[in-house]
Amino acid sequence: MVKVDITLLAIEARGWAGALFRRLSRNDGDLVQVYNHFIEIFFQLYLAFKYNASQTNKIDDWGEKQKVFDSLFYNDILHGKFIPEKLLKYFDAFMDDMIKCGIYNLTIGEFYGKRGLNV
Repeated sequence: MVKVDITLLAIEARGWAGALFRRLSRNDGDLVQVYNHFIEIFFQLYLAFKYNASQTNKIDDWGEKQKVFDSLFYNDILHGKFIPEKLLKYFDAFMDDMIKCGIYNLTIGEFYGKRGLNV
């Protein structure tokens, strides 16, 4: 059995997602290198999550979502499609499911921010 720290993977993936977003919005820096790092971490995070998500019983349509994410990784990315904007949108949706499952928790400041409260 291999244990994975999903929280650390999620934090690192969020960092690379932010770096990719910044480079896309400014159209500067080494976009390809950041994109590649983000894919590597996001894929690790996805694999660590996908076999545990259904066990939480908190995502009703996980089977359908898993097909979409598998298609993203195994059809689009694996076959060389360069899709940074799409990847960022999928990552955002993926993080929402991780939070819903309770596998990854928001920091208290993020939680209050999502609720519109001041900390």
